Amino acid sequence: EAVSPKVFPPTYEGGKYAEEKRRIKGHTEAVPCVLLDSVQSQANRMEAALQRAWVKERIDLPVIVVDLSTVNHPTLTKISSLQAPHRIADAILRDSMLDGVYFRESRIGKEMDKLGSENANPLLRHCPTALLFGMWDSTYKRGGLGVKFARCIVSEIIGINVQIGSKAAIRMDPIQIKKTAVEAIYRSDEEFWTLDPKMAKLDKSKKPIKFGDGTPASVVHGNIPTKLTPGGFTIDEAEQTTVLSLPSIRRLRFPHSDSKAEQSCQVYIAALGLLATALAIEDGFSLRSRCELNPKHAVEWELLGAPGQTPQHYSLSADEAIKVYKLALDECRKVGCQIETTSIELQPSEKFKKLITESMVRWASDSEAE
Repeated sequence: EAVSPKVFPPTYEGGKYAEEKRRIKGHTEAVPCVLLDSVQSQANRMEAALQRAWVKERIDLPVIVVDLSTVNHPTLTKISSLQAPHRIADAILRDSMLDGVYFRESRIGKEMDKLGSENANPLLRHCPTALLFGMWDSTYKRGGLGVKFARCIVSEIIGINVQIGSKAAIRMDPIQIKKTAVEAIYRSDEEFWTLDPKMAKLDKSKKPIKFGDGTPASVVHGNIPTKLTPGGFTIDEAEQTTVLSLPSIRRLRFPHSDSKAEQSCQVYIAALGLLATALAIEDGFSLRSRCELNPKHAVEWELLGAPGQTPQHYSLSADEAIKVYKLALDECRKVGCQIETTSIELQPSEKFKKLITESMVRWASDSEAE
């Protein structure tokens, strides 16, 4: 349910919204819908929720961390396998060091080379979220031939029976500086911007460099005219659908001498999926600016059994999901499954640190040249 009668979905290439007609339960015909939160975005929110719970020590979870403190990055000190886009297969981990060797050449990295459709044990041990949310080991030597694991959980939020609206952009300057107040505004090393061309930065032709188009608006003075463009939607309601695929989890293979081990590992991945969903829901539905959603009722899981069986319904709070997860983790350990819940810390390699540093310098240089 939308708190406001109007919500703003994400935009994609060309500023477009993901609109389509869908058949929705309770409607006799397909109704216009818009995507409010994609499968990829939902996965990121779930991983972020797991990260917060792990940092607060609410849960034990295999996590690999890259320490960036030696790089003096302006916004990041650490990046974990819960934050890296390719999870344990990400280039951030690949180009970092463990025990003095590159991660993929380390004891853990070499286990990754044993991954396959019949052996998911290395991911279970060091990065089970890669099994839950999917992974493609495409950043290392095998490239596109690297092993793939499909998502076992998908979730999305849509707006139902939507009508697009308009949005306006305006900035009123209380001082009312006119666009034609000066001949030009220039970039300056000493003063950020200047009206004096003699104080301006010079280009290769020794000419003073204008700040943007040279108008007061380029340094955020003066009025910005109103622009009216399509934007935002009124909706009847929003709907979140999350599917945790048990058949996909059953296809994961965990070779072990104990016949019960594989099933225990599969139950653990399912419990992790329930946990990730419950923690993300606990965080709320503030999707982005002007897209605040308020649930009408508690989330309900529907367990689909064999064809013809009546679905079973369950509710699960975050605290209950944590208990279920801990039980599944304990059961895995009882049957001898190795799940490393002591975090592993990597250090960026020298070439990686240099790449990050050079990139920050270039960003600063390019920003000044704009």
